[in-house]
Amino acid sequence: MRSLSPSCYRNIALLPAIVVALSSCHGDSSTNPPPDNTDATSIASVTVSPSTLTLHVGESGTLTATALSATGAVLTGKSFAWSSSNASVATVSSGTVNALAVGSATISASSGGFNATALVTVSAVVGNTQAVFAKISAGTEHTCALTAAGKAYCWGQSTYGALGTGDVVATTTPRAVATALAFTSIEASLSHTCALTATGDAYCWGRNIKGELGDGTTTQRNAPVPVSGGIKFASITTSEEGSFSCGLTGSGAAYCWGSNIGNLGDGTTTQRTTPTPVAGGLSFTTIGAGADHTCGLSAGRLYCWGQYSSIGDTGSVNRLVPFPIAPSLSFASLLVRGHGGCAMTSGNVAYCWGSIVAPGGTNTGTPTASTGQTYIALGLTDRFSCGIVSSGTMYCSGLNDFGQLGDGTVGTRTTAAPVKGSITFASVTASGWHACGLTPTGAAYCWGDNGFGEVGNGVNTQGSTWTPQPVKSP
Repeated sequence: MRSLSPSCYRNIALLPAIVVALSSCHGDSSTNPPPDNTDATSIASVTVSPSTLTLHVGESGTLTATALSATGAVLTGKSFAWSSSNASVATVSSGTVNALAVGSATISASSGGFNATALVTVSAVVGNTQAVFAKISAGTEHTCALTAAGKAYCWGQSTYGALGTGDVVATTTPRAVATALAFTSIEASLSHTCALTATGDAYCWGRNIKGELGDGTTTQRNAPVPVSGGIKFASITTSEEGSFSCGLTGSGAAYCWGSNIGNLGDGTTTQRTTPTPVAGGLSFTTIGAGADHTCGLSAGRLYCWGQYSSIGDTGSVNRLVPFPIAPSLSFASLLVRGHGGCAMTSGNVAYCWGSIVAPGGTNTGTPTASTGQTYIALGLTDRFSCGIVSSGTMYCSGLNDFGQLGDGTVGTRTTAAPVKGSITFASVTASGWHACGLTPTGAAYCWGDNGFGEVGNGVNTQGSTWTPQPVKSP
C-alpha cells in the first residue's frame, strides 16, 4: 500500500474545521426554519364545484366557488367574479347557471387573482324533437302554426281559448287545434285566432267580446267555429293586440268584423259580429290589421283607416273609410302590426309609420324609408322588429326586456343586430314580446317572453329564451 505524505495528513486534519465553518454560514434548516410570511387570510387558490354540470335547455343549476388559504383552510366572506365563455349557451350570475341553448360553456370564478372553472354541457329538453311547420304566426301571448298537411297547432296562453284546443289550459308545447279541418293559413292575435281552409272557408276561435270571431255572437269559443255569411276568403288577418278581424275575397273585396273605432272601414264606429264590407269599392291585393287600424294595398297604392295616429296620416281625426297614405309611392307588400305598419317597395325598401319599431330601431309618424339593411321579410311590433336579409340571417332591434331580440341579452338596441345561433331563416313573425321564425326546411324556432310557454320549448321559464329555441315537436 502506498503511504500518504505528511502534507496530506495536515490537509485531512483541516476538514472538520471547514465543515463546521460551512454549517455556521448556511445554518441548519431543521433548527432554524425560514420565516413564514403567509397571511392566513390571503387567498392561495380557488375551487369550483361541481367541476362539471349537465343541464337541459331552460334549466338552471348552481355552482359553488370556494377560496382557500395556503394551508387549505376555507376562507369565508370572499367575493367572486363569475363569467361564461359562451353566453349564448349558458349565462352565470352569483353561481347560478341558466342553460340557454344546446352546447357547452366554461364557467369561471375568480377572486384575489386566482381562478377556477367548471364545464357546463347543455342538451335539448328530453324528447324535444324539433317541430317542422309550413307556416307560423305569433300572437301576443300565444303562437300557432300549420304543418305541410294543414294541421293546426297552438301553444302558450289560453285564458280565452285562443289555442283552440277545446279548453283554456295553457301549454308550453304545441297542441293540436280541436278540429279535423286542414287549413292553408293561420293568424294569431291578442286573444283569438283565425284560419282559412283551401276552399276559402274562415274559422276563428278564442275571445269574442267584440265579435272578433265573426260568428254573429260575442260568445267565447274554445274550438274553431265558422265565420258567418258563407263568404269565401283568399286571405285573413287578425288584429295584433286588438279585437277585430278582416278578410279578402278572391276578387279583392275587403270585409272586417269586431271592435270598431273606424278600423272596420264601413263608415261607422259600430261594432260588428259578422263580416261587413269595407266601404269605397276598392279592390285590394293584401290587407293587414293592427291594434286599432287597418291598411291595404290597391293597385300598389297604400290605403289605411281607423285610428289616425296609427295610419301614417297627418290629420287628427280617425278615418272611417279607406284613406290614401303616401299616394306618390307604390308598394308591393304590406305588414300591419300594433299601432303602425310597414309597406315595402318592389326593391324591398320598407316605408314605416306609426309607433311600431321600424327595422333599425326607430319609429316615425308618417311613412318614412328605413335605412340600413335591406330585408326580404319583416316581423313588427310596437316594441321591437326583426327582419331577414337575402342570406337568411335574422336581425332584430328595439326593446329587449324579455330577450325578444334573440341576441342573448336584454339590452335595448337602436341598431339591428343578428340573432344568435347562425340560423338561416325563411320567414319571421313577431308579436307582444316574442318572435318566431322558420328555416327553409320548416324547422321552427321562437325566442323572447316565455311566461305562458309561447316559445314552445317545453318550459315557461324566463331568461332561458334570449336566443332562438327549437320549438318542441307535437
